[in-house]
Amino acid sequence: CPYPQIRIKSALWESFVSGGTLVAVIAVIVVTLGAVFYSTDFNSYKGEISDLVHTLTDRRLKIGGKFKLSFGLSPAVAVDRVTFSNAKWGSRPDMMRIKSLRAELALLPLLFGDIRIKQVILSGADILLETRADGLGNWVLLPSEQKTTGLPILPTFDKVQIRDSVLVWRDRRTGTERTVKIDRLRTDAAAASESLKLNLKGSYNGKPVKLTGQINSLATLTSNKPTAVRLSLSAGGAQINVKGQIKEPITGAGLKISLSATGKDIKTLSGLAGTTLPSIGPYNIAANIVMTKSRWRLEQVQLKIGKSDLSGDAYIDANASPVLIVGNLQSALLRTDDFQEKKSTSKARNRSARTQPAERLFSADPISFSGLNQFSAKLSLKAKFIHLGEYAFEKVSLSAAVRKGRLILRPVRAKFEGGDLKLILDLSPVGRRSRLKFKADVRNLDLSRLVKRLGHPGLATGLIYANTSLYGEGASIRSIMARLDGHFITMMMGGRINNKRFTRLSGETLAAILPWSSGDRGIPVKCLVGQYAINKGRLVSNVTLLDTDRLLVRGEGGINLATEIIDFTISPKAKEASLVNLLVPIKIDGKLSAPEVYADPAGVAKNALGFATGGILANGLVSEIIGSIVSRLSGTKEGSPCLAAVTEIKNSVSPAKKKTRSKSSKKDGETMLESIGDSLKSLFSR
Repeated sequence: CPYPQIRIKSALWESFVSGGTLVAVIAVIVVTLGAVFYSTDFNSYKGEISDLVHTLTDRRLKIGGKFKLSFGLSPAVAVDRVTFSNAKWGSRPDMMRIKSLRAELALLPLLFGDIRIKQVILSGADILLETRADGLGNWVLLPSEQKTTGLPILPTFDKVQIRDSVLVWRDRRTGTERTVKIDRLRTDAAAASESLKLNLKGSYNGKPVKLTGQINSLATLTSNKPTAVRLSLSAGGAQINVKGQIKEPITGAGLKISLSATGKDIKTLSGLAGTTLPSIGPYNIAANIVMTKSRWRLEQVQLKIGKSDLSGDAYIDANASPVLIVGNLQSALLRTDDFQEKKSTSKARNRSARTQPAERLFSADPISFSGLNQFSAKLSLKAKFIHLGEYAFEKVSLSAAVRKGRLILRPVRAKFEGGDLKLILDLSPVGRRSRLKFKADVRNLDLSRLVKRLGHPGLATGLIYANTSLYGEGASIRSIMARLDGHFITMMMGGRINNKRFTRLSGETLAAILPWSSGDRGIPVKCLVGQYAINKGRLVSNVTLLDTDRLLVRGEGGINLATEIIDFTISPKAKEASLVNLLVPIKIDGKLSAPEVYADPAGVAKNALGFATGGILANGLVSEIIGSIVSRLSGTKEGSPCLAAVTEIKNSVSPAKKKTRSKSSKKDGETMLESIGDSLKSLFSR
């Protein structure tokens, strides 16, 4: 502001030079300044003040009310209805509107060219901070021709109080808007060079917040020198703590902080995040955040949600197009239940009771890659345990990549129910369609552990081998399944089915076909072999065989994946003449969502019909066991049908016959077949 010139008589200076006390001089100066303040009409300087601000900032400052002055060792000025104009490109005329402003000035620093404001009280302020589409902020005040001259001298503040005010942040780059309502804000500093203490009570996007903490002095901030930060925020049921340093506070560069956050439910942070978050929690987050230029490094990340945990390091490159995320993560336990929205048990039960079986299993909803197009990623994860619903995977390791909307998991390795699992997934956009490539290999899966997981402990034992390679393209899961190509192979050597548990699951009608078993020892399974080819959405059983001590079960048929219609026939063959009349073929047809199981009309044994409709249909697991035995077997060698089946499958696996299969999938399948074939040879040679 243009202060009136103050002339001090030369006699005063002469007195000071000749040995007069400094105190006397200061007293004369204060009296003189007081006379000036009392005798000057500051309202007459409104125009000059506005012109000066315009020269310095290229903005207009309008003072609607009159200056009210009070004099003392710290003279104060108060004024009402102050506005400060916005940038020319701004969304409204004024950047700042102030209902009431009071400032208390320190006199002595003025003698040395410093402007020190001991206290500012701001009431009823309406402040808009916004960015242009190119990122330029409306708080950049200097005209273009003055940008090279440096910042003007800025005042320092000891105390600032803001009451009943609103701060709006509007980002045109992202189209987002945030609103901070300040009920009460107070900053205190013992001296101009001392740290500022903050105390804020208000709301953010309509949600109550409370902020306390300490930062370096305003002089440090405005000079863009390294600034220490220690803040504590309570909002949305969360407690967030920040401690660290900002190397360049004005630009935000050189950020290096420690961040921690705890809360009972992430959903309560929806207002702060500006989007609806799922109801999951409790949570505990800690990380060291370092910003260098456009790259954000997250070091020593520790995340806990419910019983799940995640740790490691990552970095985010915001200047990359799209944004690049790279991370190396570890976990002791990850559960999908911890990341799913919590719902009340009663409501979930009622919804489940009202839900009808779906007409179709495969969704026709379009697959969207819009989320994956927003970023690129390269992540690795090692986890001791991952629980996907009821299924538990151990010693999981995976590498994931996202590039141009394409998701690649290669490879995923894990232990599952005692067996070794390896899979590869590649899902990518091709025009308006999605292209799916999926390969999986399972070895030594323990059937006893699997049925126990499904709620039927002790039902069956055995080791399962499986291999699959699938390829499809379409706009939805349904259309991909309608065009699916590939194969599926499954085998089990040895094993046993528990008679008593099998009977309890299937009902008393099972007693009519007890020829399946051979006493209380259970049903011994010599082998289970199946090979299924998938061509243009049609799954066909090439070889399927279940061999027990008294029965040989074969089958033929398949599934139309486009229509989800089943057409399987299971044909049991007795190894003893006395059992021949007790067995009939079993048909499985209908839709995948509601399969129908019944005796073939050509059959005559009613007890077999009772088992098929009562036993199998009553129990999904039994249906799955029998349902996998839908095949065609020819040319079996006497006494070793399993070995013949494996040989037939192995001979059918060739590049000429399976053009859609890659070399790696062929190798995996053949290696598995060779391993099982050797075991079967050893078994039947004994």
